[in-house]
Amino acid sequence: MRSEWRATVLRTDVRLALLITVLLGLFLAVAFFSLYSFAAEEAVESADLRLEREIRALAELLEQKDLAENPTLLRLTANRAVEEGIALRVYRHSDTPLFTLGQWPASGRAIGLRPRGAETVLYDSSDYIVHSRTLDGGIRISGAGRLDAYIYELREIRNRLLAWYALALLGALATAVVSVRMAFHPLLRTTQAVEAVDESNLAQRLPVRGAGDEIDRHAHAVNRVLQRLQNSFERMRAFTGDVAHELRTPVNRILNVSDVALLDSSDPERLRRALQTLRETGESMQLLVYSLLLLARGEEGQLVPETSSFDLGDASRRMVELYRPMCEEKNIRIEHSGSPARVLADPALTERSLANLLDNAFRHTPDGGTISVSVTQSGSYATLIVADSGTGVPVDCAELIFKRFVRLDPARSGRGAGLGLPIARMLARIQRGDIRMVPGRLPGAAFELRLPLA
Repeated sequence: MRSEWRATVLRTDVRLALLITVLLGLFLAVAFFSLYSFAAEEAVESADLRLEREIRALAELLEQKDLAENPTLLRLTANRAVEEGIALRVYRHSDTPLFTLGQWPASGRAIGLRPRGAETVLYDSSDYIVHSRTLDGGIRISGAGRLDAYIYELREIRNRLLAWYALALLGALATAVVSVRMAFHPLLRTTQAVEAVDESNLAQRLPVRGAGDEIDRHAHAVNRVLQRLQNSFERMRAFTGDVAHELRTPVNRILNVSDVALLDSSDPERLRRALQTLRETGESMQLLVYSLLLLARGEEGQLVPETSSFDLGDASRRMVELYRPMCEEKNIRIEHSGSPARVLADPALTERSLANLLDNAFRHTPDGGTISVSVTQSGSYATLIVADSGTGVPVDCAELIFKRFVRLDPARSGRGAGLGLPIARMLARIQRGDIRMVPGRLPGAAFELRLPLA
């Protein structure tokens, strides 16, 4: 039970409701105390004004000589003040009263004229208010007014204020609970929406009220995270399906070759050819797995380029010389042109992009064709264009060919897995560059590699 109470008190909505209730309670306490203080001051001021009025009336009587010599007549005249609980004393040239009208208080605290401040709420029923006035001829009149009737009224006011304060405190608690529930309702809706998100329902989004407050900003942030998760899951599904599709063919080839070799294992030459086929298939699978891992690392931001300044023209010329012997075997002419262009990029990743572009051009160029590599500068970028004299790519497929495992014509693609161009573009983009298909001077396809100048 104690742990449940502790958990309840630690809840944010409960603590916020209690905080609002305490603040409202303090505000109401100050307001009611101020009201009670005002009522007490008004009561004492009323008693003081009444006392001053009676003293002034008695002074007017004493200024008449005949009344001053007749104390009996004075008593009869001041009976009204005595009946109201006011005591009056008349002094003449001494501290001994000449006579006293009414009953002078024997105990309690004597309070001066019109007191102000917080002490006005601390009166006791035995306290009394005093006031004095000196007349011509040395006559001094002192008056004392009892406060018991006013104290009774103040207690009645205090009790009513306490009852009203208790009701107001309950109202403040109810207001705080309702306000907190209304404030947390949008957060509750967003929490329910997040709980509904799973791997089969990644399209779920948090509701946005359009208020532009913190809750809306929180919903927008969570929606962006959900969108990224959905994109990642979709890429993962597509990646898994593509990998399964691409690995199915070499795995079936390995199984078929192995079955044939096992059925007739008496011919050493046939066994050698079977092993050679298995090795070539294994190398193809190894290259596919390496390419997939490289592509996955780049898309997840785990491939960090080590940038430096180098000449793109020299790097591309070296790559052309590496591919020249292969091109000569197919009677393909490969040419290089352009001016020096120093770029700020990763040399190894750039060479990999160039190798993929040249490999793509080599596989798509027929015997006796031409491959052209040119380097230029355009603005703040260096531009390298690899063009071939193959069959080309339709304009509406200019972006499709950069997706994984896309091969527009399997016969034209040969042994390619459809990963060369996606990897080349990914490597260029992580170096603040890009690769796109552009019109070329040869009849086939042309791809432009752009990298920032050093």
